[in-house]
Amino acid sequence: MSSSPLLSVRNLSKTFYNRDSFVRAVDGVSLDVFQDRTLGLVGESGSGKTSLAKLILRLEKPDAGEILFQGVDLLKLNRKEMMDVRMELQVIFQDPYGSLNPRMTAQEVIMEPLEIFMKNLSFHEKRQRVLNLIELVGLDPNFSQRLPHEFSGGQRQRISIARALALHPRLIICDEPIAALDVSIQSQIINLLKRLKSELGLNYLFISHDLAMVKYLCDDLAVMHFGKIVEHGDSEIIYSNPRHIYTKTLLSSIPKLMGQPALPPVL
Repeated sequence: MSSSPLLSVRNLSKTFYNRDSFVRAVDGVSLDVFQDRTLGLVGESGSGKTSLAKLILRLEKPDAGEILFQGVDLLKLNRKEMMDVRMELQVIFQDPYGSLNPRMTAQEVIMEPLEIFMKNLSFHEKRQRVLNLIELVGLDPNFSQRLPHEFSGGQRQRISIARALALHPRLIICDEPIAALDVSIQSQIINLLKRLKSELGLNYLFISHDLAMVKYLCDDLAVMHFGKIVEHGDSEIIYSNPRHIYTKTLLSSIPKLMGQPALPPVL
């Protein structure tokens, strides 16, 4: 493991206010994502996982803390500097339909980040890269002119993955990327992410409530409960010997088949 984390979050906090009430969505969170290791962030709905992802991506402004990406504090960057970082820090959202513009073809969706960040490339070069990405994620390049509604949910998520890969990022935040998909499709997407990690040297922060999938994909594990990280470390150690009562409760909920956790098949 590299001694210097690719992403390091330190004492990050965010409170949301609503009339006379408030919610500490992220409460003093610290975690690390290391090069060549995938960190799984798990917890129940409402535990603060997505709020933490939005803070890391600077889609929300934290109340306190640090977000260091490749040693640079993202909270100190101006808009232009943050745009440069976004080339290396990408996201795959939970809803593959809601995250795609319904009026844009698959080619236009994947090409959009290239249009913004790689203006020096010709249209032909951009289109060829798009077609290569479509094929890389397991889709037929002949489908590049189709609109999102013409694809299945799993195919739309593959388009989202291709878009995230367009700029050759160092880190991809996967925010519940399989939660909105049929069970039969979830394993296909997980295996795709695992293959891309191996082939392209990708790094993931993988957010999920599905601990079986997390165990299959992730090297490290962070357990989030009521806005706090209650356990963080090597996934094999945590799965075999959980220390926190909440972690034990989550692990006890994993479906079992012949005494083993249900995991996606290796394709």
